[in-house]
Amino acid sequence: MSTTAPPHAAPPPPRALRGRAVAASVALPTGRAIVGGLLVASSALGLFAAHRAATTPDETAWVVLRRAVAAGERISAEDLGLAPMSLAETTRTRAVADPGDVIGDIALVPLHEGDLVLRSATADSPPPTGTGRRIGLALDAAAALGGDVATGDRVDIVALPDGDIDSEVVVRGALITSVGIGDSAGVGATDQVQLNIDVPDEEAARRVIDAHGRGGVTLISTSTVTLDEPAADA
Repeated sequence: MSTTAPPHAAPPPPRALRGRAVAASVALPTGRAIVGGLLVASSALGLFAAHRAATTPDETAWVVLRRAVAAGERISAEDLGLAPMSLAETTRTRAVADPGDVIGDIALVPLHEGDLVLRSATADSPPPTGTGRRIGLALDAAAALGGDVATGDRVDIVALPDGDIDSEVVVRGALITSVGIGDSAGVGATDQVQLNIDVPDEEAARRVIDAHGRGGVTLISTSTVTLDEPAADA
């Protein structure tokens, strides 16, 4: 009689594997890899910041007109507002950021709603009334502070020496109300600055005209100029 051997039971799982799965081990990044990743991230952030700085305009709030102001009228706080905008450097130097700088000034030209307020468009005194007179002069740039003059500037007008006549200040504190640049025609032509200037009265206007017709006139700025102290000898 043949007998059949009982089937062998499967061996029990190792003790360490009973009741839980075993995950494969994962290698952790080395210190060098971590440092490298931080450097890459920092570089990317730096590039982003540089790009943003280069493409984002530097906007400042500048003074603008909230309503129209006619030439010769005094500017009030109610006429002004602030608007953020990015301006070219040459315009920034002429624009106004503080309304207090022009409140109470006189508009030299018609100002319209929304206009950017420029220093050359206002003055701290009104145009001539009563005895005041406005005269026009065409001066070589060298006689007009090298052409560095603007509407609203105050200047002294000096008669140049003529024969036995010495130079003389004929008008002090004259107000420049408009500036234009023209080209003289002919051989040896030089650029000229065309000015409208307010003087106190008819007599002052005549002195300027007479001096200009004789030896000519030149302008002196009334702005204070600070000179550097000369270096002391060693």
